[in-house]
Amino acid sequence: MIDKSNIKESGLLEQYLLGELSIEQTAEVEAILDQDQDLLDYVRTIENNLEKIAFDHAIAPPHEVKENLLASLTPEKKKSGTSFYRYAVGFAALFFIFTSIWLYNDSQRRQKEVDLTKQEIEILKNELEALQAQNDDNMRFATILKDKNTIPFIVKGNDKVAFQSPIAYVNHVNKEVFVNPKQLPKLSSEKTYQMWGDVDGEMINMGLLNPQKDMIVMSYIENATSINITIEPAGGNDHATVENLVANVFL
Repeated sequence: MIDKSNIKESGLLEQYLLGELSIEQTAEVEAILDQDQDLLDYVRTIENNLEKIAFDHAIAPPHEVKENLLASLTPEKKKSGTSFYRYAVGFAALFFIFTSIWLYNDSQRRQKEVDLTKQEIEILKNELEALQAQNDDNMRFATILKDKNTIPFIVKGNDKVAFQSPIAYVNHVNKEVFVNPKQLPKLSSEKTYQMWGDVDGEMINMGLLNPQKDMIVMSYIENATSINITIEPAGGNDHATVENLVANVFL
């Protein structure tokens, strides 16, 4: 038997609103409420507060989601006014939970879209930087070609490798060297072309040549008397393999 004198302090009214009481306890509470208008008003105040909290923290999901939820929660005919409020509070609580889950999923989806956009921006940034670097090289090459101090040298091949002779552009004033290696035959992945400057019989490394590139900036070697191209192991060598010399030109 429920004690009416301490029903407010017992928490039974809150449990009643949330549907946590047994059938017998629910019937007792409703009988008390039907006979006590002040207590009924108190319960309705609690119900209104719960509804306000639920809706204040809810974010409306898409319209069709709300309609489906309403359809699934349509109650049967109510026995009393207090039962209606129980359904209303229950709906508000479920609606709050449902919209919270929907909001979380929507937030996760949007975060994935943001991450994807960041990746695409990073890719575009890298491509732009590569294009800018290529443009800088092209501008530099155009400048050196127009310079009256730039001298083109045809690096002639020998009988070891058949290819059209690449051209080296040397500017002794600005100390710059450009080479177009496109004419060089493609090598296996284990080998590479390497260019050397001959200074008093010593081969000094000028850099590697990649036949897939249009123009390459090489190291300028002071007092070099010739430019030489050899075939070396992939990654280059610290000294020239003279027996693998395939092209050269005297400066």
